[in-house]
Amino acid sequence: MSLPKKIKVGAMRFEVRLASELADDGKYGATNVWGQSILLQPGQAADFERDTLLHEVLHAIVAESGLRAWFTDQDKEEELIRVLAPALLEVLRENKSLVGYLCG
Repeated sequence: MSLPKKIKVGAMRFEVRLASELADDGKYGATNVWGQSILLQPGQAADFERDTLLHEVLHAIVAESGLRAWFTDQDKEEELIRVLAPALLEVLRENKSLVGYLCG
């Protein structure tokens, strides 16, 4: 399955694209809420790219839902998402019936 070009989070539609300039900053992904874009560094292994995309989607959810105000420190948001993204990805992968039920 290929990388989605658009993702809807709340009322916002985010463009998803590869952006080689992220390598200059040492980032694997970035979410621009105001620009409605999620950028991913190209060349990531497939599983790593999926984890990075989910990580960035979680940042978009935090921003769109208003939860960002709960994080007085940007590092705390990053730390939480860094732990949640791979765990959530694993739960979704290992439980196809759960995904089917939740999306049904």
